[in-house]
Amino acid sequence: MANVDAQVAASQSPPTPVEDGTIPPQPRPVGEQTKMTIVNTELFAAALRVAEYLPKDANVGTSSGPEAYRLTVGYKKVHPMEPFLIGPVGVIQFPTISPPHLLAVLNLLFPEKATFKKGTDPAFITGVGKLLLLGAKVDKVGGQTIDNGMLKHITTLGDITTLRGQLLGVMQSAGAGLVSTLHSPSKALWVMMEGRRKMLDPETEKSAEEGASDTPAA
Repeated sequence: MANVDAQVAASQSPPTPVEDGTIPPQPRPVGEQTKMTIVNTELFAAALRVAEYLPKDANVGTSSGPEAYRLTVGYKKVHPMEPFLIGPVGVIQFPTISPPHLLAVLNLLFPEKATFKKGTDPAFITGVGKLLLLGAKVDKVGGQTIDNGMLKHITTLGDITTLRGQLLGVMQSAGAGLVSTLHSPSKALWVMMEGRRKMLDPETEKSAEEGASDTPAA
């Protein structure tokens, strides 16, 4: 993760000093905040139900209390990830969506083509072969649960700086296209009206041609 943090930092612009010339505090690298925890499946299932189905206006005091459990116990076995919570389950938590860090974790723990460096612990190789990727849950996007296909697609998006640049490019091209679209009908209408005017008033066009022919050459 430290290598990924270094690569992401190198791809970003240096922080801009504030008015007094000091550099504002920077957030901790994503890799330092990424955690993997082996969870109790029963407790984790209850936590998923609370996070997903607890009414936003529920006055329960705390989401880990008995009242929150009572309001969501009716959704048992409803959450799409709950059927997979059998046996030992590990949860990898990222502080924010970071495609490079996500890709590093998937390549390490869920490689599509298992190739390991010489000298890798055989126990690690055996353990990785038994791991099963269940899916992911994005807390900051409405608690959306995403499948493995979408999860792997996210890893192709690049870091946040790249995504911002791509979004800016899309917005700029969309604005230029909108201006062109709005301008084209008015231009076409003017050409049509001008042609129609000349058809109805040929004397105007004739006078213009005569005026051009009478202009002395330089």
